[in-house]
Amino acid sequence: MKESLTYLKELEAPIERAITKLHSTCFGYPPDKVECVFLRSFDLTLSIERQRSPTESFLLKSGQTQLSTEIGLSVNAILRDKVFDLLKNEF
Repeated sequence: MKESLTYLKELEAPIERAITKLHSTCFGYPPDKVECVFLRSFDLTLSIERQRSPTESFLLKSGQTQLSTEIGLSVNAILRDKVFDLLKNEF
């Protein structure tokens, strides 16, 4: 079991790099932070911090908080699906 976890830990950095590349391809800039951690339970946790898109920022400045939030949530959902596909197909 320890060897399995060690092997998974070795995948953390390549997964982080692949997610950073995916984000850069989708948005034209890298995420602020990507963190990938395999837990002892063999669960994978991912954290991706991204900047607000120009559209989200514009809407916020215009007082359209709800619409900006909805767009941000939609972008996050699309990114989540793309990350899932990346993990399923590449790792």
